[in-house]
Amino acid sequence: GAYHVVPFNLAHTIMGFGMAALLAIPAGTINYWLVGFNSDFGRYCFFILNLFLTLAVAESLMALIASIFPILIIAFAVSAVILGVFMVVMGYFIDLPNIGWWWRWLHYVSLHSYAFGSFMVNEFTDTFWPACDIIPPLSGFQVLRFYNYLGTNKWINTAVLVGMIFVYRLASTIWQWAFYNARQ
Repeated sequence: GAYHVVPFNLAHTIMGFGMAALLAIPAGTINYWLVGFNSDFGRYCFFILNLFLTLAVAESLMALIASIFPILIIAFAVSAVILGVFMVVMGYFIDLPNIGWWWRWLHYVSLHSYAFGSFMVNEFTDTFWPACDIIPPLSGFQVLRFYNYLGTNKWINTAVLVGMIFVYRLASTIWQWAFYNARQ
């Protein structure tokens, strides 16, 4: 109760963005070049942006979950279940048409769906790999078609991630405001 809900959440958001940037830039830089992703600098910058936004959305979702479930172990369990389900329905493990209609809506609310789609389009658009011992020549078009990301726009996905940050932060603030006012 030392701070009002709105200033607390603004400070928490600013701090969360700083931590996400602190994690995304060095870790993303090391991993991007170590793994050998596309060497175009513009694609590298988008990769870092996508990673930063993904971390910021995940942190915003965790802030909402922590607001709803103030007991740490329960918040951890709920977070693990939600993020695990989001990973399953994002489109890598199971194609969207193969997900049951009763679970398909989760694909559209999963932060991983938009982050992974942006990553795939950023990495595989207009690329080609020559044949090796066990793999024939492969184009990025074929990879995107295999994962059903041909019509994906990475900038729309980026806007969705930004929107998710706003929605989760606003929901967290409203929940805390309601809880704070209810206690008084």
